Amino acid sequence: MNQFNTRRSDYVDLDSQDNSKSPFCSKNIFLPIISVLCVTLVIIFSIVFLGPSNNGQNQILTQRARGQERDTNTTTITTEHGRLKGKLLKSRGGRKYYAFYNLPFGKPPVGKLRFEPPEQYEEGWQGVRDATTPGERCIQRKIGSDEARGSEDCLYLTVYTPKLPPSSTSSSRRRGGRRRNSEDDVLLPVMFYIFGGAFIGGSASVYGGEYFQDHDVVIVLPEYRVGSFGNLNTEDGVISGNMGFKDQTMALKWVQKHISKFGGNKKNVTLFGNSSGGMSIHAHIYSPMSKDLFHGAITQSGSALGCNVVPPNPRKIVEEIGEQLNCTDLEDTKKLVQCLKDADAINILDAQSSELTGLTVDFVPEDGNLSNVFLPDTPLNLLRDGKIVTDVAWVLGANSAEMGPAAKILQNSTAVRYLNEYWGRIAPLLLQFENGSDEVIQKIREFYFGQNTEIGVENKEAFVDMMSDRCWVHPTFVTATMHSRNSKSPVYLYWLTYESKTDEENGKEKAYDGVSHAAEVRYLFPWSKFPYISLNSSDAGFSQVMVDTWVRFGSRGDVTDGYSFILENGNEWTEVGGKTENVKWLELHEDPVMVEVIVDRMKFWDGFELDELYG
Repeated sequence: MNQFNTRRSDYVDLDSQDNSKSPFCSKNIFLPIISVLCVTLVIIFSIVFLGPSNNGQNQILTQRARGQERDTNTTTITTEHGRLKGKLLKSRGGRKYYAFYNLPFGKPPVGKLRFEPPEQYEEGWQGVRDATTPGERCIQRKIGSDEARGSEDCLYLTVYTPKLPPSSTSSSRRRGGRRRNSEDDVLLPVMFYIFGGAFIGGSASVYGGEYFQDHDVVIVLPEYRVGSFGNLNTEDGVISGNMGFKDQTMALKWVQKHISKFGGNKKNVTLFGNSSGGMSIHAHIYSPMSKDLFHGAITQSGSALGCNVVPPNPRKIVEEIGEQLNCTDLEDTKKLVQCLKDADAINILDAQSSELTGLTVDFVPEDGNLSNVFLPDTPLNLLRDGKIVTDVAWVLGANSAEMGPAAKILQNSTAVRYLNEYWGRIAPLLLQFENGSDEVIQKIREFYFGQNTEIGVENKEAFVDMMSDRCWVHPTFVTATMHSRNSKSPVYLYWLTYESKTDEENGKEKAYDGVSHAAEVRYLFPWSKFPYISLNSSDAGFSQVMVDTWVRFGSRGDVTDGYSFILENGNEWTEVGGKTENVKWLELHEDPVMVEVIVDRMKFWDGFELDELYG
C-alpha cells in the first residue's frame, strides 16, 4: 500500500546519543553537516511550530497580560449540552468579545478508545460548565526533551466570538408582522484553525483571539491527537490510523451542530492552518469523511505533498513500540493492540522516542467503506486524478525564505567542506530526495549555484531557496496549479515577503534574508513566542492587513463564477485559473499586489516527474 509519509527525517531527538534509527541523522559518515542540519531543523520545527513548554493555560494567561488590560467579566449561554460560562475579553482594538474554552466535542480517547476513531460527545452536564480556562493539549513530548505534557483526555475546542445571538433570532418579527433577517444573515462567518506541529505536537490553546475579534467572525480552534496516539496504523484495520485527522473532522461536525449558539453560521465555515495544519486542510478537501463540512480553505505553507523519504512500514512501527513495552505477542494484531491500550501513556511516549527518535508516525490511506475512510489513496494520486470531494475556494501560500534557518549550516566550516566534497551523497539526504539519480542531484546543484561553484555562506540565499523550494514552495505551487485544473472553485496563491519591523528595531539578527516558515502566524494570533502586536506596534499595519485579508476571504459566502476577490486596498486577487505558466501570486506585505515571482525556480522543479518528487 502506498504510504502518505510525514517526513520523519525532519525531526530528531537532540538528547539521543544514538540516532541510528533516524533515516536522516543516522548518516554518521557525514556527522558534522548532518548534526548541524539536525539542530537547525529542530530549531525550526520544535520552536517555531510547538512554541514554549508552558501548558496551554499559562500560555493564554501570559498573552492576556500583554498589551492592554482585559475585562474579567463572564457570561453564561445555553447550549444543547447544558449551560456554559464563558469569559468576556477585549480585542486589540478594544472591542468586547467572548471566549469559551475547553468545550468537549469527542469522548475522551482513553482506555478502550485509545487509538480508535473519535466518538461524538453527547453526555452533556448538570449545572453551569466553567469554560473560562483553557484546557490541556493532547499528550506529547517536547522535541529534544524528556518533558511530557498534555493529557489523553484532550478532545476539546475553543471558540472566540464577538457577538452572541439573541434568543429570539429565529422567531422574532419586526413591527407590521415582517420577519427579521434569516438566521443565516444574522450569524457570523466561522474560521476554523488547525494548528501546526509536524503531527507530533502543538496545541490550539496557545493562540489568542485578540486580532481576529476586531472583525465580525467566529474563531474555532480544536485540539487533536498527535504522534503515536494520532497516527499509528496496523495496516489490517485493527488500528485504522489517521485518528488526528478524524478528530479534526469530529470537531467540524461539532461546528455544524452547535456553532449557531455562539453566533456562527454553519453554512459559512473556512478552514485555515499552518504547516501540518495546512497539510491537514489539503487532506480534508480530498477526504470523503469531511465532505461538505466546510466552505473555504486557507493553507499557510502546507501542502500534503511536501518533502518525502522512503517511508517505513507502519505495521513495523507498531511492533517496535510494542517490543519496547514488552508486549509478548507482536504477530497477533489484536493482542498487540490490547497490550498498547493497557500501557501507560508516558511509556508509549518513551517507546516512541526510543524507536522513532522522537519522530512522528506515518499515516496511510485506508481501505473500506468511503464514509468511514479519511483518505482512500495518497494525496498525490488523489490530486493527480482530480478526486476532489469538497470543492471550495482555496488559498495556498508560502513564505519567501521557508527554510531560512538552514543557512546556519553554512556557518560551520566543516559542514561546508563536507557539503562540497560529498555533494552527491549528502544532497539526497539534505533534500529528502533519496531516489534521485546522481545526474539529477548534480542538476539541482548547477541550477541553484552554477557550474563549478563552491557552496558557502556567500551564496546562502541560493541554499535557502533550494531547501525552501524542495520542501515547501514547489509542493504548494504544484498543488495549486494541479488542483485548479479540476476544481470548479477559484484557487489563489500568495507569497509572503513582509519582514517584522519590531524584530529589526529590537536588533534581532538572523542568518538569512526573507520570511521563514510559520512566521506569518504571529500576525494572525497573539502567540507567547513573539511580542504582542498592539496598535502602536510597528508591525500592527501588516498584522491588520493580513487578518483583514483572511477575514474577507472567510466572509465571502458561497463563491460562484464571476466572483472577484477585492482586497482592502482595492487590488483584485486573481485566481490561478488552471495555468502552470504566467501564474501570479499575491505578494503579501503592507500593500498587497499581484506579482509573478520565482518563475524559473518553479519551472525547474516542474521538469521532474511527480512520482520522483512526491511519490
